[in-house]
Amino acid sequence: MISRLLCIEMGLNELSEQQLAILERMLRNYSNEEISEEMFLSCETVKYHIKKILEIFGCINRMDIKKMIGGMLLIDDFRSN
Repeated sequence: MISRLLCIEMGLNELSEQQLAILERMLRNYSNEEISEEMFLSCETVKYHIKKILEIFGCINRMDIKKMIGGMLLIDDFRSN
C-alpha cells in the first residue's frame, strides 16, 4: 500500500498545474469536451494532456487511472503539501 501511494505521489509531482486540473476533471468523469469548455482549451490540447497523464502513471485508459488513484488521494490535499 505504501509503495502504491508513493508511486501516485511521484506521478503527481510530474504533472503541471494544467495537467492536475485535467486529472481532477477526469476523476469526476468529465468528457474531453467538457474539460475543453471549462478550461478554455482545444479538444486536441486536452487529448494531448490526457495522453501524457496516462503515460506518467503507466495507464492505458481513464478506467486504469481511476482504479489506481481512486479515493486514496485528494488532489487538493496534495497541492497543499
